[in-house]
Amino acid sequence: KASRTMTMRKGIINRNWAFEEDDLQELLYATKNSFKKNFKDYIPESMKDVSDYPANQDLVAFADAVTELVRDFMCVVYDSPGKNASEKRRLQRNMNNDPDLYAFLKGLARELGLVQSQDLLAFDDVVNVLSSLICNVTGMHELVGQISDYFANPKICGTTIRRDKEMDSIQIYQLNCTLVSSTGLRMPRLMGNWDHLFVRNRFADEAVQVMRCFQEKLRKLSIVIDERNP
Repeated sequence: KASRTMTMRKGIINRNWAFEEDDLQELLYATKNSFKKNFKDYIPESMKDVSDYPANQDLVAFADAVTELVRDFMCVVYDSPGKNASEKRRLQRNMNNDPDLYAFLKGLARELGLVQSQDLLAFDDVVNVLSSLICNVTGMHELVGQISDYFANPKICGTTIRRDKEMDSIQIYQLNCTLVSSTGLRMPRLMGNWDHLFVRNRFADEAVQVMRCFQEKLRKLSIVIDERNP
């Protein structure tokens, strides 16, 4: 699988980045075991007081917006606002009776190396796992995984640290170019119009409204971040 090729010993990440094997495996283990936390709970303690670290304010605000998106969407799909004890029980009951959700969580638990899928059926756990995945492949990936600019010219610094060398080897440069070109396919933008992806059922109008509310929050957040970073 692609993920195994990326993360295995002597795989692409191990060969292309400045990670020792033990450090890489420790990082991957920590990442796999963090998905049941809220996304902002695994910002390192040592970085929480660093004023210009983007994750402290920008990414936390983004994670809050994503978490609210997932929470509101789940409440729409499972037909309960989930605001009081009775509504929460109804919401949980509707989730538990959804075989498609169970199958999805079972596969997700297996892929991520999480606990048994029945332990993920609690509403808050499902919200945290899904919002963490969304944050990791959008905002966090943009923060730490955007490497395409390194490969505009093979003579500039690359992704590895080599003794007495200022740029990557030819092999590493080619591997990274392959990675960038194979993962750089155009994807739907968060701020784009993707309401055609929603199932046309009785919840469709509410689901689209949740999406548009999320996008409006991102627009406002973008303005705040620009003002904070003149």
